Amino acid sequence: MSKKTYTVTDEDEGARLDRVIAKRIEEIPHGMLQKMLRKKDIRLDGKKAETSTRVTTGQVIELRVEIAEKVKEPRIRARTERVELKHFQIAEAQSWVIHKDKEIIVINKPPGIAVQGGTGITKHVDMLLPALQFEADAPPKLVHRIDKDTSGLLILARSGKIATELQKLFAFKELQKTYLALTVGVPKPREGEITSKIEKAGYDDYEKMRSGDEGKKAVTYYRVREALANRFALVELMPITGRTHQLRVHMAEHGCPIVGDGKYGGERAHVGGSAGVSNKMHLHAWKVELPSFMGRAPLTLEAELPDHFKRALDIFELSLDEE
Repeated sequence: MSKKTYTVTDEDEGARLDRVIAKRIEEIPHGMLQKMLRKKDIRLDGKKAETSTRVTTGQVIELRVEIAEKVKEPRIRARTERVELKHFQIAEAQSWVIHKDKEIIVINKPPGIAVQGGTGITKHVDMLLPALQFEADAPPKLVHRIDKDTSGLLILARSGKIATELQKLFAFKELQKTYLALTVGVPKPREGEITSKIEKAGYDDYEKMRSGDEGKKAVTYYRVREALANRFALVELMPITGRTHQLRVHMAEHGCPIVGDGKYGGERAHVGGSAGVSNKMHLHAWKVELPSFMGRAPLTLEAELPDHFKRALDIFELSLDEE
């Protein structure tokens, strides 16, 4: 059993215990947190505490469990029944594969294809998983998602055991993910960190997010690779947390919406017209650095940019290559 402790500071004075734990120690699902409190695995100044307890400066919060063994992201389950795939569907899905070994498959998902099904979605990665079974006993499993309109790397587990280990890596932020974005405007400063709390925006679009006081903490590191005057920039984005639409929200609220992201950037994000730039999303899950786990050697993979993204870079004379 390991222990993790945190001494409450003036900044957290009067905050709820559960929120301080999530912010300062670990992100723990609400149900798991309640169970840990019941089992007395979480103490406040050595005593049993309730989720809603308000903490005071100087108190010591102690987690008396091995968090890495207990906290897992919810497993992503298939939402639709399997269908018999046609030959062209199998060929298409297999053309996305950029890495395959005995334990994982990594694909370069095209933009416009959802990871899972839903209302009005007739084609998605989940339904195509049988095409990626190859010599294994069962189709691979989803362990994380990227947005429908975002292209790039998606890691699939080829067994339940590997799925669980990958979910732990995602939950504890031990994978380094780097996205590439083409932005309208150039972020200032050209390298830095964006931190906010992201929550549902409400209004007419229930899927839209925003920064707000009641949201969950979201952190994004960014770095401008190259810029065209003050008009456009090719930016690396490294999400430390994984909130819904986090990168899109952060860039738009930072004054530099992602090209093609009308939801958060409005008309400013649609720069096509005479410029010839596609209104598709210019956000790409470009690189992932997998650490060593279960005896595997560390692995770094990159996914090629989609054609519309490459065309935009050519038009703006921006390059992915750094001198």
